[in-house]
Amino acid sequence: MAVPDFYAQIEAVGQAWPPLRDEPNLQDLHWLARVLMQRLALTLPDDFLPPERGVQLVELVERTLLLQSPAHHLRFNSPTELVGHCIVLLQEMRDQQLLPHDDATNLVAALFTWVGCLRMAKSLRVEDSARTPYTDDIRRREYATLAALWGGGGGPWIRYGATLAHPFEAVGRGNPVVDAWVPPDSPYWSGT
Repeated sequence: MAVPDFYAQIEAVGQAWPPLRDEPNLQDLHWLARVLMQRLALTLPDDFLPPERGVQLVELVERTLLLQSPAHHLRFNSPTELVGHCIVLLQEMRDQQLLPHDDATNLVAALFTWVGCLRMAKSLRVEDSARTPYTDDIRRREYATLAALWGGGGGPWIRYGATLAHPFEAVGRGNPVVDAWVPPDSPYWSGT
């Protein structure tokens, strides 16, 4: 696909966000990745980065897409701003040699990785952003939502993202993690 067509697809998707049913960025980054994957008929590779590079990728998505967005929410960007942020993200990925594929594949893989990492990291926290304590019931529900995403398009990259949650949350951010509840067969454990 020619680059202008790829950017036109991002712009078109940025004009049609679905109604909010979840935390905005968790919903929107997953939705953007899934829709682009379908529209562009992408098949994602299964060559994942080493954990430290994967965490770099997640942090880069945060820095270039979310921290640059109004109120740190992707959906608050105009379609043109969304394309601009994606261009910056993709250039940074090339500069840091994070993923070796075409831009569409790299963008979608990065978005799915972020979703997996942040969904898992969120379930490990002591409390949410509103300072409400997480209970094991809430953690298990969050985990069930994450595990359900592994079965769809982009699932291996979401699953890979979950393996990055511990180094992202505990090491990168210095936050305590609560992980005794995590199932023993979870991909999370391969990242601890």
